[in-house]
Amino acid sequence: MSITYECILLGTFDVGLLDKVKNKLRVNCDKNYDLKSHEIVFSVSAGPNTTNGRMVMRRDALDERAKWNAIRMFRAEPATRYNPQLLIRSTIDFELEDIDTSIPFIQSLGYAYNHEFTKRGEAYIYNDAIVSVYQLYNSNDEIVHAQNVWMAEVRSLPVIPDQSASIDPLNIAISNCLKLKQTLKPLIQLKRVEH
Repeated sequence: MSITYECILLGTFDVGLLDKVKNKLRVNCDKNYDLKSHEIVFSVSAGPNTTNGRMVMRRDALDERAKWNAIRMFRAEPATRYNPQLLIRSTIDFELEDIDTSIPFIQSLGYAYNHEFTKRGEAYIYNDAIVSVYQLYNSNDEIVHAQNVWMAEVRSLPVIPDQSASIDPLNIAISNCLKLKQTLKPLIQLKRVEH
């Protein structure tokens, strides 16, 4: 388990553009698959000597037997990693053995339940970045936005920065995400969103 970094862009678009968005992604991306993920979000209040953060428990299927992962996300990014065009955040990702014992453990660390949601749509792979096109549902299985609103999320796969390398993997991740932003620009305005 090590600290990794991921780059994220978010945007919304009207359902009338859905076929155009999917066609553009099918042409430009390596592969696609059905997206069905469930996330439970816990947050911690930052004190004077702590970092704001969230713990997200994620399961990449709506199947009850699917494994859960916990991802510790740091909201504050190091000043040397700041980029005004996209969000770069630090993460620690680890697999959970048992969700029933994991939730009390996460709460004992000071995290409080915040909300949960599911994403349903499609995901596409492009040069170590994942583009998700989905609708968001709350824990009551109700759609969060208006029926005609779809979301798009560009997220790099987690990388470990190496500034001594000839090309830092984080810079490659940033470049891939920004290329996707340009590719989708006529249809979706992807932007940096603090979340």
